Parts: sequence; structure tokens; C-alpha cells
Amino acid sequence: MAQEKEVTPHKYAILGSEMRRDKSGHTYRVLLCKCPCGDTSWRRATHVLSGRSRSCRSCSNKTHGHSHAHEYNVWYSMVHRCTAPESQFYDRYGGRGITVCERWLQYDAFLEDMGRCPTGLTLERVNNDLGYSKENCVWATRAEQNANRSNSRMLTAFGKRQHMAAWCREYGIRQDTLAYRLRNCWPLETALTEPVQNGKARG
Repeated sequence: MAQEKEVTPHKYAILGSEMRRDKSGHTYRVLLCKCPCGDTSWRRATHVLSGRSRSCRSCSNKTHGHSHAHEYNVWYSMVHRCTAPESQFYDRYGGRGITVCERWLQYDAFLEDMGRCPTGLTLERVNNDLGYSKENCVWATRAEQNANRSNSRMLTAFGKRQHMAAWCREYGIRQDTLAYRLRNCWPLETALTEPVQNGKARG
């Protein structure tokens, strides 16, 4: 995924969001923002998320200190591609109905739920047909993320059908390990449950 620019965080609590249409017919998202001083107002999502609007005029420009954190950039990119039609990725996310849960419109809530990103991992939705939330997101390797794109395999086992990434998360097995076993004609239920020995995919 291409990297979107790093931005300065805002101080608002995000209470809600809605879509509006300007005089030329273009749609844009606005956020209901509550400043630490108590002032509440509707502001353009792009202005808030880009740092252009950080707090009301009566407040100082103090930030929460995470503007240069990797997790903040991940969070901003997630929200931007789901809420801002001008994002180059909007058609693949917000444009096809992928949303960010209300809680995660606030960076601190996202960080509390996901924690720090382990080195080398990226934010991944377990079910690519659902949006971004604590229940549907994990930190994953690039290989796992690529394997879980919209056309990834659906697998049926134990009377249940779900994405490969979801099976791997449920049984604590790496996607490359499961893929290796399936390529070698392992029954799916065995491939999911057979312990891995000596770091080898064959178990």
C-alpha cells in the first residue's frame, strides 16, 4: 500500500460523522468535534485529520505527542482512505462501503485497542468485506495481508466457512504454513490443528 503523508494530530473527541454535498455536487465528510474546552462543532474530516483544524480558537495548539508515531500514520491513512473522497485509495475503501467504527475515529481509542505495531507488521482486516474495528483487525505480515485481499480463499472446516486469515487467527497458525500444507494435499482440519514441529510447516 502506498504511504500517505504524515500529519499533525488533533485534540478533538469525535462524536459522530455524516456526509454532505457542496454547491457543485461533490460529497465530503464532516465530523462532529468536541474540543477539550467543551466547544462542539461540525468540521470537515479532511481538515481535522490533516491537522489543519486541531482545536477551537480559544484553545492552545498542544498535541497528544504521537504525531511522529508509526501507529498514528497507520491510523490516519486508515481513516483518510475510508472517509475522504479525494484520497487516491477511496474507491477501494470508503467508495465500496468499508468504514471505520465510530470508536476508532479517535486515535487514542485505536491505539488502546491495537497497541503498538510490532516491527514489520501492517494493519489487516480479517474479513475484507467488513470495516475497521477491534473485532476485525490484527497486525499482520505483508505476506498475510496480500493473501487476505478481496479475492482470497474461503475455506470450510468444522461446519464453518471463513477466510483463510480468519482460520489462521483462530488456530494460531501462520498463513504461509497453512498454505504450504494445503498445497501438499493436507486435509484442511488436519492442516489447522497439527502442531508445527521444529519450525517446519509440515509439522
